[in-house]
Amino acid sequence: MIRLALQLMAIVLGAFGLWIMASRLGEELHAPDLPASSSGAAGDSAPAVISALPEFAAPPFEHFTDLLSAPIFFASRRMPQPSVAPPKRQEPAPARVETPSMETLQLQGVMIAGGKRRAFLRIKGQAPKWFDQGDAVIGWRITRISPKFVVLRRNGREARINLYQR
Repeated sequence: MIRLALQLMAIVLGAFGLWIMASRLGEELHAPDLPASSSGAAGDSAPAVISALPEFAAPPFEHFTDLLSAPIFFASRRMPQPSVAPPKRQEPAPARVETPSMETLQLQGVMIAGGKRRAFLRIKGQAPKWFDQGDAVIGWRITRISPKFVVLRRNGREARINLYQR
């Protein structure tokens, strides 16, 4: 019971303190008394109004150099150092690349499921078909199926057909 009374008293005193602070803040926010103009024209009273207002000016840029040297968006307040990224692994290029004419053969899709890889190839004048690694296509043997390209081999020469032509 005593605890409840103390809590109620703290709430009442807090509310009273806030009311007092709000009334003082309200007094400070009222517009300053401006000198009255002798004539009623608006053009004559403008300099008096401007001179009665407080001056607001941004501080010089030099005051902000500490902020710029300690970025606020990083916990360490230091700029992150660029990290050296490891080189990207590139697909090994075939020794000699000879591409069959794109009008003759087009790679339209690749399917990789588990250990099985299949290429969806269109031969000119025919409907596209699925081919497995090792299948022969217009005299070329499919030696490699990658997510982005297919490698074909014929008579010791290699050809690469990309999925997305540029």
